Amino acid sequence: MERWFTSLGIPAQLLLCSAATYVVSLALLLLYWQPGRGVGGMLYLAIVLAAMATGPFAGAAAGVLACLLYWIALIAGHGRTVGIVFSVPGLIHLLGFVAVGAIVGHFARLSRRMLGESLHLLDDLLVLARRDVVTAAANASGLEAAITTRLEQRRPFVLLVGSPPDTERPRSTDEAELCRMAAALQQQLAETDELARVGDAQFALLASCSHAGEGRELGPRLERALDELGLRITFGWAAASDGASALELYAAAAARLYARRSARNEWEPTAVTAALVEDLESRRRRRARVAAN
Repeated sequence: MERWFTSLGIPAQLLLCSAATYVVSLALLLLYWQPGRGVGGMLYLAIVLAAMATGPFAGAAAGVLACLLYWIALIAGHGRTVGIVFSVPGLIHLLGFVAVGAIVGHFARLSRRMLGESLHLLDDLLVLARRDVVTAAANASGLEAAITTRLEQRRPFVLLVGSPPDTERPRSTDEAELCRMAAALQQQLAETDELARVGDAQFALLASCSHAGEGRELGPRLERALDELGLRITFGWAAASDGASALELYAAAAARLYARRSARNEWEPTAVTAALVEDLESRRRRRARVAAN
């Protein structure tokens, strides 16, 4: 019974409780009503529950129902005449019950509407929180969420991380150039691919693929396409099998990026950054040893 009740929606639960309160209130009125006891006050609870689940009109109708039950209990159980319906006390009860139902129903509907608008606004804010304000592409947080989702889906994909040479790298204040780069990259993506800006002039792309070899082919293909547009951007890549988290995949792609930039004479590694390239190979060897054991 409890499982069935909790499976119902909130409005249905409120209406069910309201109906039960009507029944209990009628029984108490028939058995224990006396002037001044306030037994009829339980009907207000039934009205409020029904009005919260519906709205002002249904709440007013719930007030009319409560008043009818009140009159029926007095006429059938306590010897009152039908004249009570048209008396001043009867009219006061009717107006009070209807007013409570209409007012509670109105503010319940208003609260639901405000809550719905707040949830829509929250959804929009969550989307904006994962977007780069300059290029409108995803930011690092959005990229991490997208990678996590793809890893959970267990479908093959490739992560590309690219940046222009240091001599051509725009600053974060060069918004027009950054937007130009983002627009050029967006034109090269398929409908299901995703673009993110993860640094001052560093971009990441998530693309679906059927095998890891497509990652190796996609990077140079993008480089050639962007060269034709006057943009020199070098890409490193990582397949979904290169890591179990967004951080590991980014590290693998960044390592290949630095190696690729070195091959294109765009970067001379220092003692610190050279370790990024070496780290990828060492992790490969460790994974191979684990698989062999």
